[in-house]
Amino acid sequence: AAFIAQTIPQIVTDANVLSYWTFSDIFEEVFFNTEPFHDGYGLLTVDGIPKPAFRAFQLLKRLDNTSVAVQWDEEKTAEVSAFAIVEPTNSTVQVLLSNFEPPLHLPTDFDVSCKLTSIPATTSAASATGYHISPTEANPRAVWEMMGRPQSLTEEQRKKLMEASRVNPTQLPVTLNLTE
Repeated sequence: AAFIAQTIPQIVTDANVLSYWTFSDIFEEVFFNTEPFHDGYGLLTVDGIPKPAFRAFQLLKRLDNTSVAVQWDEEKTAEVSAFAIVEPTNSTVQVLLSNFEPPLHLPTDFDVSCKLTSIPATTSAASATGYHISPTEANPRAVWEMMGRPQSLTEEQRKKLMEASRVNPTQLPVTLNLTE
């Protein structure tokens, strides 16, 4: 998910069409694996449960307007990227932050501070909502593993995994300074 969130905003202005291989784990080129989380390439499991990559695309869909520059207030970790847009109809600013760690490295938690430039003068109030995809949030596989890795799901387990895949909003602190 972090790779998608970091890469798509970087390439989207240069691409006419984007594609992802493949939408679902229902894929029969070699054999049909019915295990819910078998490391398939799909955005959805065989049971239709959205994986973190699906949720990353879902969040990116919200960012389809005018981009604004992002400046870091201090030295940042190389793996953190930011992409910000302004919704022209209501001057809403949306920022997507991504912490992409290479494979076999555990992601680390840390505070991030950045400055947005070119924000419309009509912006008069600030609030921020965070949507997290992490090993503990919007991660149905972790819940499936806690269930004992069932090979086939009951309806109750499927519902629990659907809920675990959701990206839930949280309020974030914001400082608004429009004089600069």
